[in-house]
Amino acid sequence: MNFSEIIKLSFMGATIGCFIIAIVEILIAYSIGWTNFTLNGYEILVNTIGAIIVGQGFALPSIIYEKENIPLIYQVIFQMGIGFIILLIVGVYLNWIPVTMGILPIITWIIIALIFAFLFWAGIYLYYRNEAQKINNQIKKYK
Repeated sequence: MNFSEIIKLSFMGATIGCFIIAIVEILIAYSIGWTNFTLNGYEILVNTIGAIIVGQGFALPSIIYEKENIPLIYQVIFQMGIGFIILLIVGVYLNWIPVTMGILPIITWIIIALIFAFLFWAGIYLYYRNEAQKINNQIKKYK
């Protein structure tokens, strides 16, 4: 993997991270009421930076998928493991994870995070699998 591909992965991770934080904030605002949800400039800034870091924490370890000799399940565990470690660190630091509210909100938060991560991983996986099938079909046409 060359430097430009790493920059592309980094940008993709930052973009997805920002998209997810925007969706989460919209859902929170919707659920508690638009007039009850406020963020100041500092909160917006740190949430955005946190989202970029988390997005890159999931995106950059995906270089593991270049190693075809490693089984897919280990690649997924590697990528998701690093991503979730970074997510948990950032989440606790920025108070995204409600650590003071007891165990049930923490478990709920982790389940929701797992669902988001799985959906994005599955979407990206299916996209690249589809692209590989298209390329293979084109190769078969020429044979």
